[in-house]
Amino acid sequence: MTPGETDSSPAMHDSAVAWQAALKAYQRDEILAAYDLARPHVGAYGGSMLATWMSIEAEWRTRMANRMASVSPSITVEWPMDLEPDPVDLEQAREAWDDVVARFGWQPAAPLTICLLDPHHDVRYFPYRGGYYTNRGSHHKIVLPGGLLGYDDFGRALSHEIAHAMVEERAGGLCPIWLNEAIAQVADRSATEGARRRFASSLWPWLNPRELDQAFGANRVDDPGQRVLRAYMQACLIGQWLARRSSNPGERQLGATLDAFTDNGLIKDIWLRIRGYTAADEAIRQVFGLGEEELFQLARPHGGTSADGRS
Repeated sequence: MTPGETDSSPAMHDSAVAWQAALKAYQRDEILAAYDLARPHVGAYGGSMLATWMSIEAEWRTRMANRMASVSPSITVEWPMDLEPDPVDLEQAREAWDDVVARFGWQPAAPLTICLLDPHHDVRYFPYRGGYYTNRGSHHKIVLPGGLLGYDDFGRALSHEIAHAMVEERAGGLCPIWLNEAIAQVADRSATEGARRRFASSLWPWLNPRELDQAFGANRVDDPGQRVLRAYMQACLIGQWLARRSSNPGERQLGATLDAFTDNGLIKDIWLRIRGYTAADEAIRQVFGLGEEELFQLARPHGGTSADGRS
């Protein structure tokens, strides 16, 4: 062991302990403590924690401003000092929550905090520039760029991230990424006509369930092939196809699919794994009567027509 290695070991140990404590504080939404713990160790692990630090710092700036309002008994919005939301913007938060609850038949068990970030943090290197959802234990938390205020995309972003909160709560963390994003895009009413044509003409490749999940892990900062965009669009087409297939309100059936992830006993779960069914495969079979692979084949656009056979 060299003298340099000996000298660095205590520092590495201190960084590991500090980051472990910072992440636990962050998961409890104790942003001020997470910031204080992580700040001296931003460069730890060769900078691999930088993206996490950016999220902590951005949320810390909002929390430090101490500007917040209760939109409803279930929803709190917080924002930075120089970003004053219009009452119409705050009302959009309540409307988006109520809309997702009604359309998908959700009975929320935990409240929601919406954090609006300083627009100066909307920079190319910041991860999840369109916003993100996290489970903070006692409550759901949505983080959105403050620069969205006043634009139509603000309402869509609210609906999208609120749907992620619903997926987390109802599916217990078992939902695959592709289905999570499919439901979120049905919730935000994403348009897909251009994407439908590209998939139908094979200009964009149609991925299988495992490939689609992996595509969401592409580098979002440097994605010249737009792999992530294609992944979102494929998931959206599948979600829309499912929502059209039921005689009941299709969005309620998507909600029922989420509930199906957690309604099995231990014996049935073991039996399903022995048979080779994934959690998503079993949940979709239970509600729609078909498995993942079959769903992906049926939902695939063909010949320039929509996935349900209408031109």
